[in-house]
Amino acid sequence: MTKISIMTMVFGGLLEDGSLTDAAMFDRLEQMGFDGVELPSGYLLSDPKRLKNYAARLADSPLHVTCIDAGCNFIGPDEPSRSKGVDALHGAIEIAWGLECPLVLAAGSHLSGDISPDDGRRMTIEGLRACLPAARQADVTLAIEDFGVAPTLQCAAEDCLDILNALPELAFVFDTGNFYFRGEDPLANLDLLGERTRHVHLKDWVKSDKPDIADVAGAPLGTGLIPNEELVRRFLELGHVANFSLEVGAPGDRIEAARQDFQTLLRWIEN
Repeated sequence: MTKISIMTMVFGGLLEDGSLTDAAMFDRLEQMGFDGVELPSGYLLSDPKRLKNYAARLADSPLHVTCIDAGCNFIGPDEPSRSKGVDALHGAIEIAWGLECPLVLAAGSHLSGDISPDDGRRMTIEGLRACLPAARQADVTLAIEDFGVAPTLQCAAEDCLDILNALPELAFVFDTGNFYFRGEDPLANLDLLGERTRHVHLKDWVKSDKPDIADVAGAPLGTGLIPNEELVRRFLELGHVANFSLEVGAPGDRIEAARQDFQTLLRWIEN
């Protein structure tokens, strides 16, 4: 049965300024009916007690950890800089193993200096390959996504496929909103990437004079430019995506936005 989770990074500002506690966040998500949470490794490691507290809280929760988001950059001018990305991904794999999470998303690589996109993808492949033995040992699947923050590196479908084809063990996280930054149709890209897709990020965009990124801002699911309802239907027909994860971006109260997006997605799944 398809599950619904949420990327807890969307509450990052509220958690950092103390207006929302970790415990209250979990309570609210459970009350809304979420099946799982997708957790950022950097936040878990930023406080020595946090990872232990999360493990204890989730042990008694109906929420499952569906994905660990590893912030890691494999691209750099020398081996020491590139090895930092490998170390970060190894750390995320260890977190996933401890929380019984089956998937780790490696995201964050970006070009710098005069490094070309082709060389950047080669470095990304090398970094991911270096982490595969640890992932196998932990029974964790590594994944990449269409990463909109680095549109010329790893956002277009063909660029993602270059990395996926080099590493057959790798899975794909299909972010419905990020192909926008390469001017690509996510429905068309589903045909290219659907078979490798293990996990789906759902977000929506509207054109804005005060954009969050490029020329768009976040919007409630189903109200913007991205054909999310049709994408959800197509993924349900494929039948092998176990989890949809909300990347809530609508303005205003973030908890209420999460509730609205959850209800919208649940309606699509049930219909």
